Amino acid sequence: MSAYANKTVAVIGTGYVGLPMCLMLARAGWKVVGVDINPAVVQGIMEGRLHIREPVLQELFDTPVVRKNFTAQTTPPQADIFVVAVPTPLTHGATTADLTLVAKATESIVPVLRKGNLVVLESTVSPRCCRDVMTPILEKSGLKVHEDFYISHCPERILPGTGMLDEIENNDRIVGAANKTAQDLSVE
Repeated sequence: MSAYANKTVAVIGTGYVGLPMCLMLARAGWKVVGVDINPAVVQGIMEGRLHIREPVLQELFDTPVVRKNFTAQTTPPQADIFVVAVPTPLTHGATTADLTLVAKATESIVPVLRKGNLVVLESTVSPRCCRDVMTPILEKSGLKVHEDFYISHCPERILPGTGMLDEIENNDRIVGAANKTAQDLSVE
């Protein structure tokens, strides 16, 4: 049984990666809070309107189990697991992704980070993002990575408009973590 069974997951970013992840986790019985900085997106979710038009997303959203387990807000709540699923755009002429939104999402977790939490990055990033960008920000909480909280990178591989839920459910996932505990928790 998972160390995180019956716990709360906060998914930071309710876009093309985060929203389907929220719905699938809620369908599986997790308590899920979708976090988005856009109040209109949060209000729409709370009123039963999704901002992303994808096959079967609205249908899944409308199921009783998802409605029971999924809510949305503009700031992260205390949670057991935080999933960062924000865009990492590559601007014209750039050689690396813009990590501004990853940094901002990570900063938003600091006030509610607690001992034992798992932080999972799902955004597409270059190697060392967890170590070089996220960890220093998260450690501003006074907690230490691998001692007090865990971090991993599990990039999502989906293509909008191509059966996203099926891809999330059936694609093998890569898990990158600096220690076995973080890896094991992420796999579960």
